[in-house]
Amino acid sequence: MAPTKKTILDHSKLSLMAPKQNNGAYPAKLKVQTYNNNVQLAVFSGVTTAKNSGVISAGMDPRTFYMLIAMIRRLIALPANGQNQVYEIENHTGQGKDKAIKNKTLIGKDAEGMMFISVVDLDDTMPKVKFTFNADYYHKINANGFDKATISCIAAEAWADMFSAIMAVHLTETFEPVQYNGQGGGNFNKGGGNYNQGNNNNNNGNRNNSSSSEQDFNMDDIF
Repeated sequence: MAPTKKTILDHSKLSLMAPKQNNGAYPAKLKVQTYNNNVQLAVFSGVTTAKNSGVISAGMDPRTFYMLIAMIRRLIALPANGQNQVYEIENHTGQGKDKAIKNKTLIGKDAEGMMFISVVDLDDTMPKVKFTFNADYYHKINANGFDKATISCIAAEAWADMFSAIMAVHLTETFEPVQYNGQGGGNFNKGGGNYNQGNNNNNNGNRNNSSSSEQDFNMDDIF
């Protein structure tokens, strides 16, 4: 089998990083990928002893991904109020009576005004990693009136702008027709940044169902 062609999504600097988790073998990272013409947020927690080697993936169709982008921008515009402000996207799998929540994507602004994103598995034994938007490790931002919350909001806006532009091109250039449920076989899109490990099926492609809500979370109950 020919190796998968590398794309911009394989650029390591596009990943969000978080500190090494308890029992983690390496620092956690969140990578934006594509699978079957859809977007996939993959959390590599570094806890390789956990289920699925500690990997949590949230597949979403392009429209839901751009809703996530819009939700980030909406949160950036909200003033910090000393409380956690979180938007939640439920990622479902299955159909009919078998439809169930697989995991949740959280986009939030914490009590200190720091922007973050996370993918939380419903299995409480899975690692829960909070990825805070911030400046790159090798680049310090100095500007009058910029506190850490302001820099976090700028970093979140930059991430949203970057992936909004990247995905508009990438999904168009790598599109391949896919048939599901074994009907004629599927030409799976390997258009870059693809990760497949057992259950990473992107929630059956076009039948991925997501719902969103705005909530006040007690973050101590999550992270």
